[in-house]
Amino acid sequence: MLNDKMLPTAIVTTSAVGNKYWSKLLLALIPLTTILGNMLVILSVLEFKSLQTAINFLIFGLAIADLFVAVFVMPFAVYIEISGGMWLLGDLMCNIYSAADVACSTASILILAVISFDRYRAVSKPISYSRKTQNTKKVFYMLGGIWATSLALASPIVFGANTRPARENPHECRLYHPYFLIFSSIISFVIPCFVVLFVYLRIMKELRKREKAARLRHLTKSNEISAMAQW
Repeated sequence: MLNDKMLPTAIVTTSAVGNKYWSKLLLALIPLTTILGNMLVILSVLEFKSLQTAINFLIFGLAIADLFVAVFVMPFAVYIEISGGMWLLGDLMCNIYSAADVACSTASILILAVISFDRYRAVSKPISYSRKTQNTKKVFYMLGGIWATSLALASPIVFGANTRPARENPHECRLYHPYFLIFSSIISFVIPCFVVLFVYLRIMKELRKREKAARLRHLTKSNEISAMAQW
């Protein structure tokens, strides 16, 4: 009877261990698949001349930023998740991880904002945009400026702005300075997200305007044909 009562508990325990193992394996696969996907984008743009346009170089820059996130940020995030939130790699590695997270994530989000603005230009001013689509040098200047901004934003972490207070858990890795946390969040997330939202709302408005104009032209043409037929 005792063994019969213990059997369901053993099954539940084994199932829980198995689920935990598979969840860890899936977490470990996320950086690997991210690296593979972004490497395919990077190699495609480098390999095929036909893909080397301004917009594709922006996507190329986004793929590099996301590749850096997958290489320098995601493995540490997976480690924290697997270890149950425990950080045993020391303060130096914590600061390197935090700085890489801020720099790479900021660059990725800022490039997304630039891509959204580029799409708005393509929709709102297609003629002038088509004449400037091969200005790849300007794109590289933009990407350089984005990375300079991202590295400058992350640099205080490396230079002591993320010192852990004595009362905090020594086996925890996070951003401790509240003002830096707020400032970096505004620059790297809030402002770019509002820019992307605003730009895509403008794109929707522009597309609706075009659709309305196209319907009006179609209606006018139909009326002209009808009038000519009656005449």
